[in-house]
Amino acid sequence: MPKKAIQSARFASASVYPADPWLKLEQDSEQTRQWTQQQNRRTSQWFDRHAASLFAQCSVSQPDDSYSCVSEIEDGFIARKLHGDETCAVVRLDPDFHETEVLVDSTLVPGFIYNVIPSPADSSILAIYTQNPQQEKPEFLLVDTRKQTVLQRFARCFSGVWSQQGDQFFFAELVPDGQGGQLSHIQVWHLLSGKRTLLYQETDSAVYSFVRTGGDALFVQTYLTYTQVKLTRISLSTGQIHLMNPGSFHNVNFIGTDQGLDYFTTDDQASRGRIIACPTGQDFRKANEVVPQQDRILQSACLVQGQLVCFYLNDGVCELCLIDPRHNRSCPIPLPDPCGTITLLSEIPLNIRSGSPLLFFSVSELSVSALHSAAVCSSKKG
Repeated sequence: MPKKAIQSARFASASVYPADPWLKLEQDSEQTRQWTQQQNRRTSQWFDRHAASLFAQCSVSQPDDSYSCVSEIEDGFIARKLHGDETCAVVRLDPDFHETEVLVDSTLVPGFIYNVIPSPADSSILAIYTQNPQQEKPEFLLVDTRKQTVLQRFARCFSGVWSQQGDQFFFAELVPDGQGGQLSHIQVWHLLSGKRTLLYQETDSAVYSFVRTGGDALFVQTYLTYTQVKLTRISLSTGQIHLMNPGSFHNVNFIGTDQGLDYFTTDDQASRGRIIACPTGQDFRKANEVVPQQDRILQSACLVQGQLVCFYLNDGVCELCLIDPRHNRSCPIPLPDPCGTITLLSEIPLNIRSGSPLLFFSVSELSVSALHSAAVCSSKKG
């Protein structure tokens, strides 16, 4: 990269003043123009050396379809298939990731499919998160793939998750409050009876809400704004409801429960993100830090077999790290290309089969044309 005279400069962003040694390059100056010309020449020379091989790979292996929203089932996987024309289908894959059956196509679900969540009790029953072109808000469709019928339709939803047994489906529905805002109603649909029950009604106006299950509880993340999150825990055995983060509505995300601890990512006292854990049933006043803030940005994390899989962004480069929170051990997970982009193939919610050590994500690389290729991270192997 062309050399540049590094100068310390700061700028204001939401009352934060981070240092930015490259800020001077945003000014229209002779120094900026010279640096840009040198960098453009360097970039052009790189492409001149590698363009032929890159284009040859793309012409041979660029796929028309791609898989995402991957969930492991008893005899393989269920995934969303995105066609080259942006239409979607839900397919079954064998253990070697070969497509064996189309379960749902656009005749049954005509809208764009954002996520597919099979019931843990019966993988033929799917919760499909979709956007109907005729509707203003997204919705969940509960589909019986054997009968090719829609069992239930839940409109104005942004989040849904099955119970661990698969006999109940929890979802967050947005209901107008009559004053120009909207309230979040947390409801449960019972698979056997086909009835729905209101579990919890948020009193504050919400942008949207996410629901997650962990242990014997349902966690409700209500976004009061896009950066302020109210976290509520609902005990599924007693019905008890309590606020997890009283007086501090920082961005927080529940990532899982393991051995009596609930784990969360948060930007509270950590603008680049950290991970905390608190005893199950307790609020954040009893929380301890398990992964402190680092020089890199914590983009997301998930809990797989008691191991934390952390996705970081370090100076524009994606990094993946496996952390054992109980023994304070960590190890980086090497990626095919350090400049690749990592995307979880099932994130909201994280669809991991009970007892499975598998986590699926895609790595998109400049030098590899198959942007949908899936890698498997096993927490047992570390």
